[in-house]
Amino acid sequence: MYFKTAMRGRKLDPGKMKPAYRYGLAIVGLTIVFGGVLKILNGNLHNANYRGVLSFPPFVIIIGILLVLMAIKSRK
Repeated sequence: MYFKTAMRGRKLDPGKMKPAYRYGLAIVGLTIVFGGVLKILNGNLHNANYRGVLSFPPFVIIIGILLVLMAIKSRK
C-alpha cells in the first residue's frame, strides 16, 4: 500500500535493472559458482572464508546460481 503511494509520481520500474548492473551481477554470480565448484573438485567440503568461518561450497553454488537467475529474470 505505501509502496504504491510513494511510487505514484515516479517513472521507475522496480523490476528492471540497467544492463551494466545485470552483467555485473551475472559475472559475480558465475565467479561465485566457479569458486564453489573448484573447491568441491579439490575435495574441500568445508573451507574457511576470510573471517575464519566455515563455508559449505554447495550452499555457495546455490547462492551464485540465484544471483545469475536474478540477473536473467530482471531482463523484462
